[in-house]
Amino acid sequence: MQRQSVVSLGTESKLTVKNPLADKTKAEVIRLAVELGVPLELTWSCYLNRELHCGRCESCRNRKRAFEEAGVKDPTIYAKSEPKPST
Repeated sequence: MQRQSVVSLGTESKLTVKNPLADKTKAEVIRLAVELGVPLELTWSCYLNRELHCGRCESCRNRKRAFEEAGVKDPTIYAKSEPKPST
C-alpha cells in the first residue's frame, strides 16, 4: 500500500503527501536554501534537546558533511567537546 493511501486511510480523509526535496541530497538542499535566503542558522538538526547542537551525534555529523559538500560555510554553533577525564 502506498504511503498516501495509508495516510488517507488512517485519517479517514483525502490527503496529499508531497515531498519535493526527496530526490535531493542534503548538500543540494543546503545550496537551494542559500539560494532562497533561508536563515540556516535557525535550523535544527541535533538529536539532543540542548541549547546548542552537540556536533557529535549522527545528525550533527551529517549536517557538517552536507555543508562541506555544498561548499557553504556552516553557521551552526556547536557545543564544545567536553574533555575526557584524566585517569
